[in-house]
Amino acid sequence: MVFARLAILTSVFLGLIAGSFAQELKIYFIDVDGGQATLFVSDKGETLLVDAGWAGHENRDARKILAAAKDAGASRIDWMLTTHYHADHVGGVAQLAGTMPIRTYLDHGENAETSANSVKTYEGYLAVRAKGNHRVLNAGDTLAFGSGVIHVLTARKELIAKPLKAPGAGTKTAGCTDAEVRKGDGSENEMSIGIALDFGRFRALDLGDLLWNEEGSLVCPVNKIGYIDVYLTTHHGSKPSGNPVMVNAIRPRVAIMNNGARKGGDPGHWNAVKAAPGIEDRWQLQKSILDGGAHNVADEKIASLSPQTEPSWIKVVARKDGSFTVTNSRNGVSASYGPRR
Repeated sequence: MVFARLAILTSVFLGLIAGSFAQELKIYFIDVDGGQATLFVSDKGETLLVDAGWAGHENRDARKILAAAKDAGASRIDWMLTTHYHADHVGGVAQLAGTMPIRTYLDHGENAETSANSVKTYEGYLAVRAKGNHRVLNAGDTLAFGSGVIHVLTARKELIAKPLKAPGAGTKTAGCTDAEVRKGDGSENEMSIGIALDFGRFRALDLGDLLWNEEGSLVCPVNKIGYIDVYLTTHHGSKPSGNPVMVNAIRPRVAIMNNGARKGGDPGHWNAVKAAPGIEDRWQLQKSILDGGAHNVADEKIASLSPQTEPSWIKVVARKDGSFTVTNSRNGVSASYGPRR
C-alpha cells in the first residue's frame, strides 16, 4: 500500500513537472563566431536547428550546439533547417551530424552560387543530407512545431503572397513610398529561408541573411509579418540588411544580434534597431570592435566578450501568454518581459 501511494505521488509529481515544461518554448541563440546556429525546442520536446555555424575549428560549433541541446534535455535534431548555403550557416552541418542524430533536412533547394568554394561547401552538405530525410521549403509553407507553428516567409527570393493572421499583419506600412531601394547581389543571401514562429501569443522572427530589398517587400505596401516579440537581426546585423522600414513595421520588443567581433554588428544597423518603435531591450552574441564598440549593449547582455571555443548563448524561454525570459549563459544575467500590451 505504501509503495502504491508513493508511486501515485511520484506520478503526479512528474506529471506536474511535465505540465510546467509543456507550457514553454525554448530558443538558444548560440555564439558561433559570427555565423548562425539557433536551436528551438518545442513545448513537446521537438527540436529545430536553424543553421549549424562553421566547419573546422576542431568541431567547435558542433560542440557548442551539442552543449545547448544538452542544456535543453535534447539528444537529437528533428529538423535541420539551412537558411542558405554560405559556410557560416551550412558549414557545420557535417560535423554536427557526426555528433548527434539529425532526422530531417530542410532547405530552399539548389545552390544559387557557382564559385569553387561555394560548390564544395554545398556538395559537402548534400553528402550528409543524403543520409536523412529531406524536404524543400517554399514561401507560404507551414510546419507544426509542438503547440506552435512555423511560417516560411521567404525562400529562393519568393515571398509569402498574403499577410499572416497575426497582430499588426495586414496593416499599411509607413515609409514605403520613400523607402530606399538597393541593388541585390545575386548571392545565396537573397535566397535565404526566413521564418516566423508563433507560440500562442509569443512570436519570433529569423530571416537568415535576407537582404534589404526583400526585407522591405515583406512589409510594403502592407505588413505581411505582423508584430514580433523576439527578433534575430537579419544577416548578423550587417550593412546590406536591416531595412528600417521593415524593422519599424514589425516593432520588435527584444532584438538579439548574432554577430562576431569583426563580422556583422554594423553600428548603423544596430542603432536602427535601437530606434525601432516599441523596442524594450537588445542582446548580442559577441562584443563588436567596430568603430570602437560604442554601439555595443552593456557587457552583461553579451554572450561572449571575445571569440572563444567554450559554449555560450542567449537563451529565451517563452510562454503562450506572450511573456518570455532572456538569459545570458555566460553570467546568468536574466530579464523577464510580460505579454505585449
